[in-house]
Amino acid sequence: MTGDRPDNTVDDATFGMLEQLENTAISAAVVEGAGHFVRFDDPQGYHTAVDPFLAEMLGQAVAHPMR
Repeated sequence: MTGDRPDNTVDDATFGMLEQLENTAISAAVVEGAGHFVRFDDPQGYHTAVDPFLAEMLGQAVAHPMR
Protein backbone atom coordinates (compact mmCIF):
# COMPACT_ATOMS: atom_id res chain seq x y z
CA MET A 1 0.00 0.00 0.00
CA THR A 2 1.20 3.44 -0.86
CA GLY A 3 -0.13 6.88 -1.51
CA ASP A 4 0.08 8.83 -4.72
CA ARG A 5 2.11 11.73 -3.34
CA PRO A 6 5.75 12.16 -4.38
CA ASP A 7 7.08 10.87 -1.04
CA ASN A 8 5.79 7.33 -1.61
CA THR A 9 8.33 4.53 -1.97
CA VAL A 10 6.38 2.18 -4.23
CA ASP A 11 6.58 2.79 -7.97
CA ASP A 12 5.09 1.22 -11.09
CA ALA A 13 7.99 -1.24 -11.34
CA THR A 14 7.24 -2.52 -7.85
CA PHE A 15 3.55 -2.96 -8.68
CA GLY A 16 4.56 -4.83 -11.86
CA MET A 17 6.82 -7.14 -9.87
CA LEU A 18 3.99 -7.90 -7.43
CA GLU A 19 1.62 -8.74 -10.29
CA GLN A 20 4.14 -11.15 -11.79
CA LEU A 21 4.23 -13.12 -8.53
CA GLU A 22 0.59 -14.15 -9.10
CA ASN A 23 0.19 -14.68 -5.37
CA THR A 24 -3.42 -14.24 -4.21
CA ALA A 25 -2.22 -13.44 -0.68
CA ILE A 26 -0.55 -10.27 -1.98
CA SER A 27 -2.59 -7.23 -2.88
CA ALA A 28 -1.36 -3.76 -3.77
CA ALA A 29 -3.31 -0.56 -3.34
CA VAL A 30 -2.79 3.15 -3.90
CA VAL A 31 -4.60 5.58 -1.60
CA GLU A 32 -5.13 8.88 -3.38
CA GLY A 33 -3.91 11.93 -1.50
CA ALA A 34 -1.74 9.93 0.91
CA GLY A 35 2.02 9.74 1.03
CA HIS A 36 4.40 7.08 2.32
CA PHE A 37 2.67 6.88 5.71
CA VAL A 38 -0.80 6.01 4.40
CA ARG A 39 -2.19 4.98 7.79
CA PHE A 40 -1.37 8.41 9.23
CA ASP A 41 -2.00 10.52 6.12
CA ASP A 42 -5.45 9.06 5.42
CA PRO A 43 -6.71 6.66 8.11
CA GLN A 44 -10.08 6.19 6.40
CA GLY A 45 -8.43 5.43 3.04
CA TYR A 46 -6.12 2.99 4.80
CA HIS A 47 -9.00 1.09 6.40
CA THR A 48 -11.04 1.18 3.20
CA ALA A 49 -8.24 -0.78 1.52
CA VAL A 50 -7.01 -2.93 4.42
CA ASP A 51 -10.18 -4.03 6.21
CA PRO A 52 -11.74 -5.95 3.26
CA PHE A 53 -8.37 -7.54 2.44
CA LEU A 54 -7.88 -8.76 6.01
CA ALA A 55 -11.47 -9.98 6.22
CA GLU A 56 -11.03 -11.95 3.01
CA MET A 57 -7.74 -13.45 4.15
CA LEU A 58 -9.28 -14.40 7.50
CA GLY A 59 -12.54 -15.62 5.94
CA GLN A 60 -14.64 -13.08 7.80
CA ALA A 61 -17.16 -10.45 6.77
CA VAL A 62 -16.25 -6.79 7.20
CA ALA A 63 -18.39 -5.60 10.09
CA HIS A 64 -18.06 -1.92 9.27
CA PRO A 65 -15.25 0.21 7.86
CA MET A 66 -13.66 2.84 10.05
CA ARG A 67 -15.40 6.17 9.63
